[in-house]
Amino acid sequence: MRIFTALFAIAFSFVMPKYSHAFLQPTPRKEKVKKDDISLSLLDGKQMLLFANSLSSTDGDNIESQGNVFGVTNFGIFSSDKLHARKSKSIFQIQDNVRMRTNDGIVLYAKQFEKDGDVININESQAFLYDNSTILSKKINKISDSIYEIDNMTFSACELNGSYEVEDERLRCSKDYKDSQNILSPVNLNTIQNDNTYENVKKQYDLLPWSITADKVRLDTDTQYMTAKNLKVNVFSMPVFKINQYTQKIDGSARSGFLPPSLVFLGSRQIGLSIPYYLRLKNNIDLKLTPTFYQNLNGITGKELPAGSTSTMDAQRLRANTLDIQYRHLFYEEDEENNIEEGKLTIDTLVTDKTGLISSTTRQYEKDINNNILYGNRWHIDSELKLGITNNTYIKGELKKSSDPNILPIYRLKYDFYARNYLGIYNSTKDYHNVAEIIRFDPLLIYTPSATRPIVMPHLRSVFEKQIDNIIGGRVLIDQRYVDLKRTSGYSSKIYNAELGYTIPIRTQNGAYFNLFASSKFDHQRSTFKDYSSPNDGYISSFSNTQNVNIYNMQESRMIYNPMLNAQTSNFSQNRKYYNLNLDFSKPFFTGLGNLGQFIIEPRVKYKQSPYMNTASMILEDSLGTQLQYTNLFASNLSDGYGIIDSGKRLSYGVDAYTRFGKTDINALISAGVVNYIGRPNEFYYEYNGGLTRNMSDYVGVVKIYNKFFSLTHDYRVNSRNDFTLISGIARPRFQNTTISITKLGGFDASMSYNKSSLMPYGTLGTMTAISPQISYTFKNNLSIGLRGIRLINSQDGLNNTDMWLSQSLSILKQTNCITYGLLYTQMNYNIPGVSTRPVVKFSYAITGI
Repeated sequence: MRIFTALFAIAFSFVMPKYSHAFLQPTPRKEKVKKDDISLSLLDGKQMLLFANSLSSTDGDNIESQGNVFGVTNFGIFSSDKLHARKSKSIFQIQDNVRMRTNDGIVLYAKQFEKDGDVININESQAFLYDNSTILSKKINKISDSIYEIDNMTFSACELNGSYEVEDERLRCSKDYKDSQNILSPVNLNTIQNDNTYENVKKQYDLLPWSITADKVRLDTDTQYMTAKNLKVNVFSMPVFKINQYTQKIDGSARSGFLPPSLVFLGSRQIGLSIPYYLRLKNNIDLKLTPTFYQNLNGITGKELPAGSTSTMDAQRLRANTLDIQYRHLFYEEDEENNIEEGKLTIDTLVTDKTGLISSTTRQYEKDINNNILYGNRWHIDSELKLGITNNTYIKGELKKSSDPNILPIYRLKYDFYARNYLGIYNSTKDYHNVAEIIRFDPLLIYTPSATRPIVMPHLRSVFEKQIDNIIGGRVLIDQRYVDLKRTSGYSSKIYNAELGYTIPIRTQNGAYFNLFASSKFDHQRSTFKDYSSPNDGYISSFSNTQNVNIYNMQESRMIYNPMLNAQTSNFSQNRKYYNLNLDFSKPFFTGLGNLGQFIIEPRVKYKQSPYMNTASMILEDSLGTQLQYTNLFASNLSDGYGIIDSGKRLSYGVDAYTRFGKTDINALISAGVVNYIGRPNEFYYEYNGGLTRNMSDYVGVVKIYNKFFSLTHDYRVNSRNDFTLISGIARPRFQNTTISITKLGGFDASMSYNKSSLMPYGTLGTMTAISPQISYTFKNNLSIGLRGIRLINSQDGLNNTDMWLSQSLSILKQTNCITYGLLYTQMNYNIPGVSTRPVVKFSYAITGI
């Protein structure tokens, strides 16, 4: 919970109104405001003082104005291109390029502004500022003197003294700004009576990489709280975080002090209390300390003091200078007789600079049960550089040693270099004892020409990896226990991979654009295992060569020809060889269906042949989204699960269908197969016609029906297996599960699961049936009540026909602003088949945002 709160607080430390922003600026244009422009006082100046290039009225009640409209009202000042007013009804409609500053400090751009008495509606608002915070929205309703409701909001912010421009529903921020007090257009409203001219300076803008969106926002200018529903944090238009409801103070006056405490439950035997403290260092720098104190029934006591500091996010680039230092200390006693003590001290540092380089170091000190000091470093570097192409480098390593020289050190290393434009180096992670070496180089270069210059684009991919994992005799500390190695063993693996290919763009005379891609890939791997307690060494060596050719239709974004040939041979220490042949062919067929559009049938035939397994499949897909897949599997020489290859055959068929009716999706998967094993005689098996016969058939059926409010899933599986042995009988395991869920129905969330399975323990037949109901209701005041349980019914074989509730839970939770608290009561039954109950009562207190 603390991590969740800290992340969300950090995200909003960048965007909430602790910055000082300027007012809005219009699209630059040059005009003159003439002294002889028509002005009119409506309703004796009590509601509006109006200026415009032209005013007209046919009945003295309905007034039309156009051109440089400017008004001073009892609710604020505005400018627009058009205005319609009806004096008798106090109705105003301000249209086109509306720019307004209200009396309660809100500045906005809008397509249309309507006021009917005390009711105000604002449509297509491009920028809506409250206390230097910027909001984009589709519609704004003022439902009272101090409360605004905003639909489809996007929240963002610019640097100090920045101005705004809208592009693709995101904000651009100005690098250059003059006289931040001159707001709106066409004139400076503060000096309109003294200044007859104006001129705006064109500015350069940068698109902000982040934003916050919400479905609906309620803004209270009296209490200065903003409440958002379905709030999302987006980076480069990609959602990275979501919360159903968030409440934020928006008065812009962040103050130092203690934040609401949090009561933390860490399992059933540990309780903790977190008391965060917020410290405002500067206008754009803050610090939050979250000390946590907890007590465990085993005698564990501890404390945490994570501290973090964040600075501003620049408008021109994503820049976050961050220093995060955490201190954790743990000290406890578990055995009073032996007085075992363990301690752990961890210091973490995290530094991020404006170039995108992130580095962190962790220094650890531990004391084990024998008072040995374990110490080591963990380090991590992650960088992003823009040097013609964008690349990311990620390095992570760990070294852990002990003050006991007999305990071997442990090394961990991961190196990952990735560059866009298809240039990359990749590494995997592995734990090593004493000796560790891993090298992997995987670059891929592709030059992409312009569309008018179709040339060959070669690429070369090369990989070499060497892994060594040796354990040299000695003492190794594993899970606080010492293990003496009595032998020396080792494992090494070498992998080499090379791929050479080319891409040729092809453009036909009719404008069609294709890409021809061909490649040849070679793999070699040799792994050696040495065990000096045995006279034999094992090794595995394999070679493979893959040829790949495909043609890609760029206009239709569809692969039209993709055959693949793969030949592989492997040599084991037993000199066993096998060969694989893979063919993959796909071609779509287009059929016109009149007004229904184009019906696409795409069969995909895949065939794989080896001495062990042959497969073939075909997929049919139409433009309406219906999919049908047929699969045939024929396998022989299957393993029996103990590493022994038996001669046998398996044949299976499968169909996977998907379609949509309106807003409801339906997916069905059906497959069936038969397996026939013909194995060795004798060896604890009953001899039948000179050999062992084992037959097994299986059936799988899954149906899913789901839409926005309702979902139904039914899963049914059957395995029928006949084993003619001396120790087992006949059993047919079956499993089926049905789940029905209803959501968003007047505050109700409900689900019901029905599970039935037949077990096969030790050759006997057993059955178990269980139901799992769950229901909750959320009131308008954000109070929710939930019930859930698991009931076991009709249980046989080991559970003695038990009919009982395994668990029953009641939850009563309340959410106010950013805090959720409530009561959780659970009664659990255990010690089956006997009945024993254990009630568990918890008080939950969680902070969902600060």
